Amino acid sequence: MQNNYAKSFATSTIGAFSYYVGNRRVIDMLGLTESVIARNPEQIEGIVSSWREKHFNAAYVLSQKPDVILFSTEMKPSSPPERALFLYPEFRRNYRLEFLFSYPQLSIFYRKFKDYSSVSRPDQPARFANLLNEGLNLTKVDNVKAARMLYEAISTGAKDCSALYLMTGYVFSLAGLQDSAAVYFQKGLSLDNDGPLGQWYYSVLLYNLGRREEGMRHLTILNQTHPTAEYLVTDFLKSRGVSLPKSNLFLY
Repeated sequence: MQNNYAKSFATSTIGAFSYYVGNRRVIDMLGLTESVIARNPEQIEGIVSSWREKHFNAAYVLSQKPDVILFSTEMKPSSPPERALFLYPEFRRNYRLEFLFSYPQLSIFYRKFKDYSSVSRPDQPARFANLLNEGLNLTKVDNVKAARMLYEAISTGAKDCSALYLMTGYVFSLAGLQDSAAVYFQKGLSLDNDGPLGQWYYSVLLYNLGRREEGMRHLTILNQTHPTAEYLVTDFLKSRGVSLPKSNLFLY
């Protein structure tokens, strides 16, 4: 994680992460090194997980307003605390999917892009997060079924989560349903102020649809506003025989 990109983090797999980020705050969402979570675990009925560690307190994590939240499987909520976060409107509305790129790895995480005054209570049932997890798991075997499950999560659950729309768009694109994918990407971008991962997914989709002028516009915005995007965009365009002017706007 680049210096000054974030001053505080929350993660389910703390491991050596705290060592690499120096003296910046790291919240262990499972409570192994976070006494408040260990002593005050949250109880949410219906959260399904194969994880052995069951302690979490999503309300406390959100009250600390970490700049970045890293999931164990990047965008997919797997551990109990990751699933619990999706039940809170403060997480869904104020954290968006972002990335850092170091060839050949695209590292995806959630970053706070809007502030919020306080933390309310979960306003979605656990099934909402479970559907999201199951749908993303299905991409290993059947993208069409995965797309249907994510569609169900949106149609029956919260409509305020940019990350869910971007993930649904991504899965629809994997299933070959490109027009529907574009609609979901557009909705996700409208909710997260044109966030970088949405810009990336949408611009690649536009290129694949032959709408190259639109794709280049989104790639240019991404290239000028996000750290490490220049390397990702340049690599993508080079594979298609196109170049993009160098940028010196990475001032994070």
